[in-house]
Amino acid sequence: MKTVIIAPARSFTVGDLHIRPFKVRHLAAEPVAFAITIGTKKVSIASDLGCATPNAVNEMANSDLLLIEANYDEGMLLAGDYPDFLKRAIKGDRGHLSNDDAGVLSMKTATDKTRKIVLVHLSEDNNTPEIALETVERSLKRARLSSELEVSEHGLPSGPFALG
Repeated sequence: MKTVIIAPARSFTVGDLHIRPFKVRHLAAEPVAFAITIGTKKVSIASDLGCATPNAVNEMANSDLLLIEANYDEGMLLAGDYPDFLKRAIKGDRGHLSNDDAGVLSMKTATDKTRKIVLVHLSEDNNTPEIALETVERSLKRARLSSELEVSEHGLPSGPFALG
């Protein structure tokens, strides 16, 4: 079996899948997200990122399917029981994406080609599927994007997702 080192900008293939890891900001050593292509279809998976850098937006652009972190609702986080240092870390540019941030990232990366956006990595304590959907849906409507939107709920399987 061939060993693959996963690092930013070191693309590799698995069967017909071409996988391109790209750098994101998070409280981890060399965190990455992924743009995966098979033929003309593209899936981007971005979870555990504190902000949408221009590079992340560029790497995710023109995807058929986007899986985007929508970790927290800002009001729930601020009103919640987490200590202040943890709230600051979560909200920081190396923490997690809020629902509002997920909406902005969706607007910046989705195109007419984007069939579906799946919101992932929702906090059990600081978010709900309903709030995440409502928030990101508002952003998509403002941008006049009609991609289907769904939530991958914590602990439950999602998919399969059709690309063609």
